[in-house]
Order: sequence, then C-alpha cells, then structure tokens
Amino acid sequence: MLATGVHILRSRCRLVAGPVLDGQISQSWIGIDEDDNKFLVKVWPFEGERPDDLQRALWDAELRTLYRVGSSPGAENCILVIRDAGVDRDSRCFAMVLQAPGYEPLSGALGQRAATPWLQSREPQSRFALWTGLANLAEGVALLHEQHIIHRDISAETVYYASGFGPSSFRLGGFEWSVRLGARVGGAVAHVPGMHAKVVVSDSSVCISSYNFLSADPFGTAKRARELGVVIESEAVARTVAEQLIHLVSG
Repeated sequence: MLATGVHILRSRCRLVAGPVLDGQISQSWIGIDEDDNKFLVKVWPFEGERPDDLQRALWDAELRTLYRVGSSPGAENCILVIRDAGVDRDSRCFAMVLQAPGYEPLSGALGQRAATPWLQSREPQSRFALWTGLANLAEGVALLHEQHIIHRDISAETVYYASGFGPSSFRLGGFEWSVRLGARVGGAVAHVPGMHAKVVVSDSSVCISSYNFLSADPFGTAKRARELGVVIESEAVARTVAEQLIHLVSG
C-alpha cells in the first residue's frame, strides 16, 4: 500500500508527500533519496502478484522514451529526466524517479491565477519569463520529434515547475502515451506496427496522415480509436507549440 513514509525501490526512495496527481492508472508523489534530495516519483500500482499488461506496456513505453530523450544534450533544461526506475513487488508498483527544478503541475497555477503573479502581470519582465518557460516546453517537444516521438498528451497536468522560480522552471513530463514513429525513410511511405497509419518523410519534414492509434482503455474492458492528423515541420515546431501553450495560459 502506497502512503507517505513508504520506502520503495529497495529503500532507495521514500515517499514524503502526495499523491500530487492521481490519474486513472498512475500516481505522482514527492519522494526523497538517502541524501534527502527531492524528486518526483511516478508510480503505477498493480493488484495481485502479476502486474497488469497494459500498465506494464505504458510504463515500458514511458521508460524507453525518457531514457532515449534524456540522453540528448540539454534535456535537463526542458523535460523531466529519469534518475531511477524499477518494479517494486513488495509495494506492488512500477516506479520512476524523475528530476526537475520543481514538481508542481502547471494546472495548479492555472487554477489559482490570482495567486500566480506571472499569470496576472503584463509587465515585460513577467512576459519574458513566461515566454522563456514556453520556449523550454517547445524545446522539449522538439527533442521528442528529433527522436521521431510524438507526445500525444501535452496538457497543464504534464507540465511541472517550481513556484520559487516561476515559468523558467517549466519542464515537460507525462510520456506514457507517447509513440515512436520509427526511423526516417526519406520520401517513402512507412507503416508503423500496431497502428493504421501512413507516415511520409521528406528531408526534415514529417507528414502524418490518416493516423489511428488503437489501444486498450485504462480499464482493459474495451478498445478505443484515437485519430490524429498533423503536419510537423521541424523549423516550425517551437513556434507552433509556443503559440498553442500561450493560448492555454492566457485563455
């Protein structure tokens, strides 16, 4: 049973607060290591002796994404980076230990605009700070796209920050629904296993059309289809993402 004070990952980490986010299949806690360093601990609890296949698949997908993208130069400046991970059978959970400047979800700030100065002020300094934070997120998305990964779940709940540092501490997280499209095949059509998709790659541009991703729902009781039609131009990634996010925080 997960609770404050519980040690996980063979006592390498202790949960001290949370869950700060409690989703349908995963939870996010604040934890500390043996040296009292603070981390975001993401856990996927499971029942019984054997983990759920869907939970394991999502955990594996996010783990691979974090290791792949986290090895890129400058990754710590724009995404949550992984420091430890494993299956804790005593506590019956998958776990990841993630590091960033802060671990408060952006959704909390958006829900308390009056108490968040950089969402209220129109002064140039505040605007500059906000754009700096949005640039961090855009760089994080660009890192994913360079690895042929699409995030698929960017929201205020998957962006983390430190209230003491403001928007400059924005970091992108929440990679469990991310999908890697596969290697570039210049000018050709590629079919990605497990998807009904047509991916056309030409030079530095990726065009994804008629994209259906089929997966089990969080409770394993049905199938769902999710459609996405996007065009990603490498030079426009940062600008497009920044425009979408600034609309989110100013809406």
